[in-house]
Amino acid sequence: VFLACIPVVALLASTLILKEKPSKAQTAGILITLGGVLMTVFAAGASSRFSASGYLFLLGAVLSYALYCVFVEKAGDYTGIEITYCMLAAGALVFCTLALLEAVIHRNLTGLLTLPFRDFSFLLAVLYQGIVCSVLAFFLSNVAIAKIGVNRTSSFIGLSTVVSMLSGIVLLQEKLGILQVIGALIIIAGVTIANRKEGSSLS
Repeated sequence: VFLACIPVVALLASTLILKEKPSKAQTAGILITLGGVLMTVFAAGASSRFSASGYLFLLGAVLSYALYCVFVEKAGDYTGIEITYCMLAAGALVFCTLALLEAVIHRNLTGLLTLPFRDFSFLLAVLYQGIVCSVLAFFLSNVAIAKIGVNRTSSFIGLSTVVSMLSGIVLLQEKLGILQVIGALIIIAGVTIANRKEGSSLS
């Protein structure tokens, strides 16, 4: 639910930092998408478990992604490849350093370095996360932000809920409820409204 707030926070951030005034269609579409995500999540059964640290981390993730969208648009003089390269290089430097420090502290450096060769499923997961989820996804996101802006790009985040729902049906044989279907349709409608041109009708 927290991550569904990213488009709203990104819209506010672009308004405050980039001085971009969102159109009525973008504002309405993003809010409609948020409503669809909330309906889908709660229809599937939201957990009542509360973790203060967990919510703080989620809040940090939402703010970080919203600011990322804004600053990518500000870096309009650079290509999507250049921005993605710098992002991933900085991320690799930070996380490799943290992983090595943790391994040294726990005296497990050899185990860390040999883990991809000892566990094939771990290697596949790392390759998928590194190539598809990081390189490809962020490159496409950076290009999209440069071409259509923060507000329109962030509105598509709601579709991740629809994709997750469909993946659960196909891969995990999960059952689909009527409220989830309605929520998914609302999400798609919201994204469509947020990305339509000014003055155009929905017909």
